[in-house]
Amino acid sequence: MLILGFTILLGAFLLFQVELIIGKCILPWFGGASAVWITCMLFFQIALLGGYLYAHLLDKASIGKQSRRHGAFLMASLLTLAIQFFLWHTPLILDPSWKPRSGGIPFLQVLTLLGVSVGLPYIVLTSTAPLLQSWWRRLYPSRSPYRLYALSNFGSFLGLLSYPLLVEPFLHLKTQAQLWAWAYVAFALGLGYCSFRVGIVPVSAHPEDLVVAANEQSHPPTVGHLFLWLSLSACASALFLSTTNQLCKNVAPVPLLWVLPLALYLLTFTLCFESERRYSRKWFHAAFVVAMFLTCFVLAPTGVQANLVIQIAIYSFVLFAFCMVCHGELVRLKPDPRYLTQFYMSVATGGAIGGVFVALAAPYLFRGYWEYPFSVFIAAALFFWILIRDRSSWLYQPRVKSQLTLLVLAAFIPATATFASNPKELIASLPPVLALVIVVILFYRQKTNTPSSRRSSLIAASSVTVLVTLGFTLIRLAQGPAEKVDGIRNFYGALTVEHRQANDPLKEAYALEHGEVVHGFEFRSPERQTIPTSYYNEDSGVGLVLKRLSEDTLTNSRSRGLRIGIVGLGIGTIAAYGRAADFIRFYEINPAVVQLAFDTRYFHFLEKCPAKLEIVLGDARLSLERELGQGSPQDFDLLILDAFSGDAIPVHLLTDEAFSLYFRHLQNPKGILAVHVTNAPLDLRPVVAAAAHRSGAANVWIHNEGAGEISSTNDWVLVSRHREVIESLAESAKHGAELPAQENRLWTDDYSNLFQSLRWR
Repeated sequence: MLILGFTILLGAFLLFQVELIIGKCILPWFGGASAVWITCMLFFQIALLGGYLYAHLLDKASIGKQSRRHGAFLMASLLTLAIQFFLWHTPLILDPSWKPRSGGIPFLQVLTLLGVSVGLPYIVLTSTAPLLQSWWRRLYPSRSPYRLYALSNFGSFLGLLSYPLLVEPFLHLKTQAQLWAWAYVAFALGLGYCSFRVGIVPVSAHPEDLVVAANEQSHPPTVGHLFLWLSLSACASALFLSTTNQLCKNVAPVPLLWVLPLALYLLTFTLCFESERRYSRKWFHAAFVVAMFLTCFVLAPTGVQANLVIQIAIYSFVLFAFCMVCHGELVRLKPDPRYLTQFYMSVATGGAIGGVFVALAAPYLFRGYWEYPFSVFIAAALFFWILIRDRSSWLYQPRVKSQLTLLVLAAFIPATATFASNPKELIASLPPVLALVIVVILFYRQKTNTPSSRRSSLIAASSVTVLVTLGFTLIRLAQGPAEKVDGIRNFYGALTVEHRQANDPLKEAYALEHGEVVHGFEFRSPERQTIPTSYYNEDSGVGLVLKRLSEDTLTNSRSRGLRIGIVGLGIGTIAAYGRAADFIRFYEINPAVVQLAFDTRYFHFLEKCPAKLEIVLGDARLSLERELGQGSPQDFDLLILDAFSGDAIPVHLLTDEAFSLYFRHLQNPKGILAVHVTNAPLDLRPVVAAAAHRSGAANVWIHNEGAGEISSTNDWVLVSRHREVIESLAESAKHGAELPAQENRLWTDDYSNLFQSLRWR
């Protein structure tokens, strides 16, 4: 019993540790896009379904065949890790030869890499929980196996929490993979023992002969049960993944922010399956209603987006409340242990459906990150459906009034708070709210002997009214302000074009946004179209560099123009500094950015630039490495690092190895690397300073408060191996200072610690 429980716990721990290890390994190969992690989760959910299906089919065989077949499968997974170690000198971590080429389909490339690196061991791990619970039922027929599922989720929870707190900050990536492999060997020994132990159970002990626990129902699941199993698990999965998207799009797609939503998701599984008493409808239904309001509040333009802690707190509470209801109701519907593998397979299928929706369907169905409000609405619809079909629920209690009051608040307050700045939209939102108030008043006036048919009608009317009001609010929030006139979404995220100050000819402009982050804007007036704006104005760090370089005061006089490399295109604002003799080479991973930057309905920086322009599609670091491998260093005078995923530079562009690569392309002794570090949730200046120091370069941090409607507050760190160049730039800046180098802030391809860089405010 002890070894069986330990094996389940260790298997679940390794299951989620490997997700984070391999996710961190391949994230840099796709530009650090948050969609990489979402695609990883889809792969893991599909693999989970495969493992549960394997366990379900294996459970139908005799116990002897189960033991032999699973033992062979386990040996095959160990052999896979041994081959990886022989070929790559470490398990799991893919050889650099597997790095993707530009022009492929990122979604399929991610799935392929995951299948090669971790596919077989992962399926073995996923099949462990249902299979060992089935074996438990054979060994201990009088004990319910469902608490082992809670133990499994607790192991997963430990695996998640330990990674960002104990593993990632202290261990290099290859060391993590090697320790994981040895722990997998220990898991294999435990599983082998359990397989042997159950193999000596008498042959006559088949599932149909086992004793059914007295407190379990014995009837088979109905079609309605199957539908609810699928729907509840799919909804919880979609909420978890879309919450992850919401957090990563404005901060950074890194394990630290992957872990929190996944940990909360697993915690609800653990609490609900450990004991039915953990889920109280009284408390969690009230929390669900409050979460409906908070969802509208955090999505509304209320200024919450500027505070990282408040954002994380609200999204976490909403996810926890919604998943507790989904998983709590799932536990209330769990079947007799004879059908547990079918139950788990249905739950895994629902999880995969939610993953397919967020990772595969949403980028093609929606122009923005609409999967989050959509998932919230579906969760609310399921919530009311479950209450309506359950005649014992509080909706049918004649004296329940507190929940009804909460329903009014859930409908009324979001509509008021969200649209208070626009009276026309506020007025449009009032009819459904007033309808709900009328329904609730009728509820309050009921008596105990009110006919059940009338009460059922009022319940249905109130539920539909709440859903209509919530749906109306979420649709308006998903659409965003009317100023958003265009948008494209693909694997790398959602881009929107916003029309600003349409009534002021002098200030009228178009801006490009990725999620909530602005990536440049251009004035509409022809005479102002080529003014460098946003983070690139003439007083910014990059503006000072380009001005000085154009005057040729930092380089030797020569006939050719400047050679400028830019990692990250945006709308091409920096092209405003280009001269006829200059050469500007942009590195951009997202084809949609290129499409919008060249769309002359909105932007003209690239069209009007007299310099020679080149666009290189693909991850910038891989492209720069490929150019060196082909013997074509670019000999840049200035290399600008301005690539953002969410609101932060991707981690792999800030490592020691990345800086070494940059300086190999800056062959001019006075060449300058300009790193854009403007960021609300993260302070990346110490990371840049540490990498610059390791490269033997001096640095200066230049801060600019912006200039009215032309520019935004911005921060740049300028790096050069020629100290006189940096000192000259520091003297010309209004706010410039050298950053001290801290060795413990150095990031490498094998180690990074985002936790140190977070601004907790």
